Amino acid sequence: MSDLREKLSDFVVRRVVDVAGEANLVFSTRKKQAPIKEPAEYGLEGFETKYVTSRDGAKIGIWHKPPSDPTQPIYVAFHGRKGNWGFASSYPAPKSHTADYKDQGYRHQWLKAMADSGAGVIAVHTRGFGASNFPETKKHTIRNMAEDMEAVDDFMRHKNIDTRRVIVTGESMGGALAALMTEIMHERGHPPKMLGLVNTFSDMSRALHEQVIRVRFGKCQPLKAASYENFRERFANPLDTVKTVANLSNDTKLYVAHTPKDELMGLEHTQRVLKAGQDHGMDNTFRVLVGPFLRPLSRQHTAWDPKVLVEDMDNAFHGRDQAITRGK
Repeated sequence: MSDLREKLSDFVVRRVVDVAGEANLVFSTRKKQAPIKEPAEYGLEGFETKYVTSRDGAKIGIWHKPPSDPTQPIYVAFHGRKGNWGFASSYPAPKSHTADYKDQGYRHQWLKAMADSGAGVIAVHTRGFGASNFPETKKHTIRNMAEDMEAVDDFMRHKNIDTRRVIVTGESMGGALAALMTEIMHERGHPPKMLGLVNTFSDMSRALHEQVIRVRFGKCQPLKAASYENFRERFANPLDTVKTVANLSNDTKLYVAHTPKDELMGLEHTQRVLKAGQDHGMDNTFRVLVGPFLRPLSRQHTAWDPKVLVEDMDNAFHGRDQAITRGK
């Protein structure tokens, strides 16, 4: 009976992924997002909206602010799966959510903390999110995202940015994209100084598998028997952060941070990524994030203090051995 249940589960998963398409599990649409405003409306003074064009014609938005302190790094930042840089959740928020949850402004607060430190910021609006769009007439792949990042890398070269001053960073799915961006920079012969991952999955197929059997379809017994191997087989490119980290140059530092109460992305994801860096001989920094738990329905996935995180990333960038300060 157990074998039959697993076969049934795998068949359903196979059909769901094949019908929805790999891209639809990654990309977004404006209908599910809050309208994106200009950076100044989020308190991001000195930021300018720029655009780069990917190979397939996609228009990729960038919020750019040069560093005000030449000793500080330049952050190339990627946001997580839902929402955009302005509003980090589904939109509109249900009426039952608290005011703190409805705000969901921790992402632009993170960018502000970067800028307030004197650092430069290149905040990338992922394809289909915020200020970015994409041709809706074709099927999209993870390779399209990689091409978007090549366009962002070209932007940095045009600005004569020294990549040894760059921290590529991202939270949640944005961390996996940050790792992919770092790999592209490595392949192009100019790796960044540091890769900073915050509550990032070890690979997308594993994260989706866990959500299916634990969260979205927790009461659907057939799907609870779905195997991780079956999920993995359905993705041509599963955004494998572990594999990407293992392929990076040792010239890049690895900073990995995790919220201990994160119920969406378990600690085992962070442990796999950290071990990949350790086995690869990278300069590693691991931090436990402690911050305000103000978003009750985020499953504590975003419960971290942006200012504290930037302070600690800055310490790691400059080689200062300091423990992270507690959040509010």
